[in-house]
Amino acid sequence: MSFIDYLAFIKHPNATLRAQAVSVLGLVEDTRALEPLQAAFPTETEQAVRLAMDWAGQRIAAAVGRGYDIFQDILERFGVKAEIDAFVQADMSEQEAELLRRVAMQSGQSDLSMGIGTSFGRVFIGYQMGGIGGAAMMAMSDYMKSKAKKDQFIDPTSGLVRRAVPQPPTDGDFRAALQVLTTNPDPNARQKALIEIGKLHNMSVLPHLVRPFLRDPDAEVRASIERVAKGIYLGALYAQLSAEGVIEREVQHQIAVFRQDMQQLQQREAAKGNQEASAEEIQEILARAQAKKKARRKKR
Repeated sequence: MSFIDYLAFIKHPNATLRAQAVSVLGLVEDTRALEPLQAAFPTETEQAVRLAMDWAGQRIAAAVGRGYDIFQDILERFGVKAEIDAFVQADMSEQEAELLRRVAMQSGQSDLSMGIGTSFGRVFIGYQMGGIGGAAMMAMSDYMKSKAKKDQFIDPTSGLVRRAVPQPPTDGDFRAALQVLTTNPDPNARQKALIEIGKLHNMSVLPHLVRPFLRDPDAEVRASIERVAKGIYLGALYAQLSAEGVIEREVQHQIAVFRQDMQQLQQREAAKGNQEASAEEIQEILARAQAKKKARRKKR
């Protein structure tokens, strides 16, 4: 099955398909859809689509407000950040690692028991206002935050941290599981049905999950619906972005920016060292001048 671009359906000529697509985007909180929805809403004439846009827009705006970004979620969820962090850690020289430790200690923000990566992130938070570190901070700040999370992306054959293998969407038949989800009074049965739906990776089920998400009487089932819908959607989007080369380009970009920011940090520290050396020389000159002045006074 090919990837379903629900984002493009915002402008579809069929109002029913527009409403379905917009509802899916709201359910999965696709933050890329916020601006297109805002642009399309004023000229939308179909009431059902306007209602869907209003609901989806509010959900997505709330997600953006709490700092959520769908692309960053993909990088985190599928081990792309873990792979970047591990590569940067392995590529770092002893001198660079020592520089990070020293700057972290000077900033008073280092927890060396957490590892270089965490200290690095905190250091760059401090340096960001000085023009260093936006993308590099993103690349390294979470390196040692959760060892268990990184461990799940370790390739057993090489021992290296690798991003998850993309799994394209399928045509798996979800009708039986969907029937259980929408009709069975037992919440445990509905939860099991959701597990089966999630295993199928079929994007076509997403419009059918919106109504249960809004109407299921059990809060835990509603939370599971959202989690499964996001899992299906993000997995398909990750596979699509991987196939388009977007993920690999982002990996190389973050690594390149880290190296650039590291170079800037080294230059800044070197300049600071030169300034400190100059200050010491000035103090020595002033001290010698003061001593000579006192000596002349004694001679008088």
